[in-house]
Amino acid sequence: MRYELQKLRCSACGEIFTASLPPEASEEQYSARARAVLGVSRYDLGLPFYRLQGYPAMLGVPVPDSTPWDQIEKVGAWCYVVFAYLEFVAAQGEVIHQDDTSVRIVTLIKDNQAIHAPPRHVGCAGAQ
Repeated sequence: MRYELQKLRCSACGEIFTASLPPEASEEQYSARARAVLGVSRYDLGLPFYRLQGYPAMLGVPVPDSTPWDQIEKVGAWCYVVFAYLEFVAAQGEVIHQDDTSVRIVTLIKDNQAIHAPPRHVGCAGAQ
């Protein structure tokens, strides 16, 4: 949500008076939720920073390219605490292996078949 505060200048003294924010608005420019979305977009979805800059610009809110980095860095300190705890919890568990690749490597499959194949005898019809 973007708030534009009205400013009025006194014609007698020249002092500028700025309207106050509505009660539901916070003083911070970026909410914790916006920072979390930036972090997930960058490090989970793999979006580069220049795309994180371009998306809000398409919506009419120009954002400098350094802003996503600054906001993600603010989240990083909190995330490190969670990461350290998860690392501690993981160290207490059993070894887990998960391979999320869906690509089958044909040369390794052939090498594994050759290793696990029964030995061939000389004189058999299948021997070369």
